[in-house]
Amino acid sequence: WSDVGGIPIDDLTSIKVMENTTAFTSLSVNFEATASGNMIGYFLVEGRTPEQNKDRGFDYRESNQEMVIYNLQLDYETTPSYILLLRSYRRDPGSSSIPATDARLLVELEDVNDNPPKWQGRNNNGFYPASVSDQTQPGEHVVTVMATDIDGTSPNNRVSYGFVDACTDCELFNLDPNTGDITAKEGARFVDETRTNFYWNYVNLS
Repeated sequence: WSDVGGIPIDDLTSIKVMENTTAFTSLSVNFEATASGNMIGYFLVEGRTPEQNKDRGFDYRESNQEMVIYNLQLDYETTPSYILLLRSYRRDPGSSSIPATDARLLVELEDVNDNPPKWQGRNNNGFYPASVSDQTQPGEHVVTVMATDIDGTSPNNRVSYGFVDACTDCELFNLDPNTGDITAKEGARFVDETRTNFYWNYVNLS
């Protein structure tokens, strides 16, 4: 970090904050400006974009000497980091001619597994249409189910698949937990004159 004239501020390192940190939480930031008389004040400059503290998403409370999340809901997937401009100034009488000093602070969010997976590619009735016949062979591909997770980092955005315990007819099929591929199981027989449909009641996501 580099300072620009006026009162020097010690180097500031980046800080990491969990994205589910709530408003009015105090952030642990250590900084100090030095000048004769020790009459130093600080404030955060409001920037032009949300990433630069537009609308005072972050605030510095001089009374408690703490930086807080003020008017902001953190979300890693929307804004993974912020650059804050911290300004120090002399508060003692006769110091108005001394220029303020600016230093930047990088706030990096840490991703949290806060977004559930969502199914993709189902029909209007919410199903994955598929078919088997009396000629279907063991291991033959039947259908692939697919879901996506918008969390920003692995393993938070990793999706796994599995049949729920109450699944009807699941004993006839294999489900790959990583790819979502459903195949005919070894020994499965699909010949039954009394039935025309097989169902997977639920495929579980995690």
